[in-house]
Amino acid sequence: MKQLEQPEPGYYKFRRGKGAPWSPCLIYIACPIDPNYGFPMQRSRVTCAMLDGYSDANPYLIWPWCRPISFEDYVDLVRRTAADLPVPEAPTPNLAQAASLF
Repeated sequence: MKQLEQPEPGYYKFRRGKGAPWSPCLIYIACPIDPNYGFPMQRSRVTCAMLDGYSDANPYLIWPWCRPISFEDYVDLVRRTAADLPVPEAPTPNLAQAASLF
């Protein structure tokens, strides 16, 4: 049975709304690292979530709607989500309006 109070680390899929496509979700427990020395700090661990590749998701808000999936399904969902993102086009320079260098 799923406990709604405490998110469990693992691989999940999450839907942002009814009929929306599935998004990959990773819930993990992070260990704080000392910025000066790079060693793990002796502080309590922090539960974090990565939704669509961004690690700023609140795991306590999305946890009740996450569905567990295998690692292979998670990787496949990440690849499909990345393939759906539009690739920005590089702007073409207008040489007629460019300032002369000489």
